[in-house]
Parts: sequence; structure tokens; C-alpha cells
Amino acid sequence: MLHVNLKLLLVFVMISALIFPIAASADYESESSNSDELFELELIRVIGGPDSELFSNPTDIAIGESGNIYVADYRSKRIQTFDSLGQLIQTVELKGLPHGITLDKDENIYVTEWWDWFGVEKFTKTGEPAADFQIEDQSVFELPADLVVDPNGIVYVLEHRNLDVDYGKNAGVHKLSADGSYLEFIPIPDSAINDSSKFGLMTMDKAGYLYLLDQRGNNIIEMDPSNGDVRVLDLFDFHRPNGIAFNQHGFMFISEQTDYRKQIYIFDEYHQLVGSIGEYGQEDGKIHQSHGLEFDKDGNMYVVAYGQDKVQVFDIVSEMFGESISEETEESFMSDTSSQPSGGGCLIATATFGSEMAPQVQFLREIRDNTVLQTESGISFMTSFNQFYYSFSPAIADYERENPVFKEVVKLTITPLLTSLTILNYVDIDTEGEMLGYGIGVILLNIGMYFIAPAAILFKIKNRK
Repeated sequence: MLHVNLKLLLVFVMISALIFPIAASADYESESSNSDELFELELIRVIGGPDSELFSNPTDIAIGESGNIYVADYRSKRIQTFDSLGQLIQTVELKGLPHGITLDKDENIYVTEWWDWFGVEKFTKTGEPAADFQIEDQSVFELPADLVVDPNGIVYVLEHRNLDVDYGKNAGVHKLSADGSYLEFIPIPDSAINDSSKFGLMTMDKAGYLYLLDQRGNNIIEMDPSNGDVRVLDLFDFHRPNGIAFNQHGFMFISEQTDYRKQIYIFDEYHQLVGSIGEYGQEDGKIHQSHGLEFDKDGNMYVVAYGQDKVQVFDIVSEMFGESISEETEESFMSDTSSQPSGGGCLIATATFGSEMAPQVQFLREIRDNTVLQTESGISFMTSFNQFYYSFSPAIADYERENPVFKEVVKLTITPLLTSLTILNYVDIDTEGEMLGYGIGVILLNIGMYFIAPAAILFKIKNRK
């Protein structure tokens, strides 16, 4: 009985905290020691190295659905292609020195070249030049640094903007059609850059937003290519960020070049820092002069070491990425998150009421997404709380499915909480203070219902006896 009561108490605390954030932790130094324990980095293999002739200053990497690995080999003016085990299978010679590389859905290869020849080349998966991608005038590019291809085949090419040379004075992204015809230039406003700004690599998230690395301005810029909206993300005090990628769970990884702290920083879907990984050093398994990040379909992370002529492949072990979630629960979680901007699933409520479309689950989600996540403190708290919530909620949800009695007890326990939350439908919450005030009020109401009232009743019964 005590075991069940503890679980019920955990359910109550979980839902109350999920809905009403009363604290936020945004300072990296205070979080890093705890959050870093959530991520374990294990070296799988090393491709190349200082004594190998595979690379001469590699600058970027792309991973295909086939498992093939494509590396832009800068000084050697070529693309090196490897199989999933790191064995060289082909070399593609280029006109100029490559910097960025990407693939489309058919695994065609696109590469930017910015010295000896300026422009974009496209090749098939097997390395043949692709005649269907011809830009009539390659002079539209100044210093093309990197590129991505969206699911519709639209190509976006990032300008480096290097004021130290005679090329690349503009900051922005070129937009090209799938056949290589030029569409438009999307500028980055002066308010988002500084005199030191130089753009290196970029990536695209599942929603179609571009993330541009300002290597020398030490910023990350988010761009909506559909309308040209740009904003500088307030993420972290970077020192020369040189790699950016999203893993399959939507976490953003950014590497930087520094010798006094971790090398790669991890951000969740709210752009909140959740951890850092990678010890600085030149030995295998450590990270030095990184220049390019990518993930394969299995979640392995590839880190390009520009100065050491190698690519290191790591496995990242973390419960935040779902390793502890059972197959059934993980499927439910992923289907829940795919359509929600918050990115978090109500696992316990879904198991309790039988479906993520149940009115009670929808109600909880609406309160969370439309109320809590509309405040900065709510977003920050949800970031920290999710680390805790997903460490136990899959197990409780599974136990509910296995034990109908426990499921009914949980349902009876959280029903008063859901009823009390309807208060929020009749109030306007527009500020951080109002969020805090109403949140604390409802939590106190629930403490009264769940703890004070039962204790008073038991006390009266005891006195009568």
C-alpha cells in the first residue's frame, strides 16, 4: 500500500510541476555538473588521422540513408566517400576547394567550393556529375560556405562574408530551385551581425528553419527561409562555433573550438542548454579543432577534426534520447510529440485515459502548451523538468497498462486535479507574475484537497474513536 501511495504522490507532484513552473534554472554553471551526467560519450571508430592519407583538412560531413559517409576534403579538392564501417569506397575530384557538403533525399551530393573555383557542384551517389543542376552564372556566389537541401529539393547556399578578403561581403543565403536555377538572395540584416561575423556551416530542422553558424561573431542565427525572418538565438557564450546538427530526437548539437571547457553543447527543442560533452584533446576519443557535425539514422554522432585529418564516430548514451523507454511507450511518445510544438508527450495521462486524443489528455496538453509555454519561466522550467519526467513516466505508464487496478487508482487520484485546473479557463494570464500567482494558487488548492483535507478527516475520526 505504501508503494502505491508513493507512486500516486509522484503522479500528483509530476502533473502539478508539469503544469505550474515555480522555478527556473538558466545558469549553465549551476546546471552543468548535474546535466552532463545525463550524457555518456563512447568512441566507436576513427576514420583517418594525422598519419593517414585519407584527408587533408576535412571541413564538413554528410551521412546518407544508405549509411555511406561523405566528407569534404578541403586541401585535396575532393569528396571522400566511405561505407558505414569507415572503408573508402570512392573519391570524387572537384574544381575547387570544398567547404560544405550535403545530400538530397536521393543521396545526390552537393558541395560548395570557395577557392580556385567559386560555386556549387552536384554529383550522383556514385560520383558522376549531375547534369540536371546547372547554375548559369556561378558569379552569384561570393564565398559559398555551406548548403542544405529541403525535402522539396530547394537548395539553400550560405555566404561566408569575409571582410578580410576581397570576396564575400554580403551576409545571407541564396535560394535555388531543384534544377539549379537561381531564385533569390535572403539577406541577414545588419542588426544580426557584427564587424567580425563570418559564417561557416549551417543546418535545417524538421520544421524547415535554417540555423547559421556565425563562427567569428560567436552567434547562432535562426532564419525562416519562407519569409526571410531572422533572429539571433540567445543560447550560450560560444567561442568559434564550428559544427551544428540535430539528432533524430530533435536535440541541437553545436561544437566549438576552445581548449578550456567541453567541446559540444546540447540544446533541447526550446533552445535551452541541457548538457555538454567531449573532452578537449588530440587523442582519439577527445575533440580538437572540430569542423562539422552530423548524425546517422542510428543516432551515432560524427565529428570532423579539421586539424587532425580525421573523423571520429561516437555513440551518445542518454535516457533523454529514449533508451530507457519501451518500444510501445516510445512509439506513443513519438506520435504525441510529432504534432506538438512543445515536443513533450503526456505519457502517464495517455496511459490513464487510454488515448492521447482523450479529452483529459488534450486538456492537459492545451494548458501546458497554451499557458505554461507562453512564459519564459515556463519554457525554462519545462526544459529541466522533462529530464526528470521522462526518467520515470515510461515505467509508470507501462505499469498502468499491465495493472488495471493501478490504472483506475491513478485515474481517481488525478481527476480532482483536472477539475481544479478548469479555473484557468476563466482567467487571463499575460505576464510572468500572473503565471506564478495562479500557478501557486491552484497548487495550494490541490495540496488542500490531497493532503490537508484527508489529514483533517483522519484526525476527526481518530478523536471520535
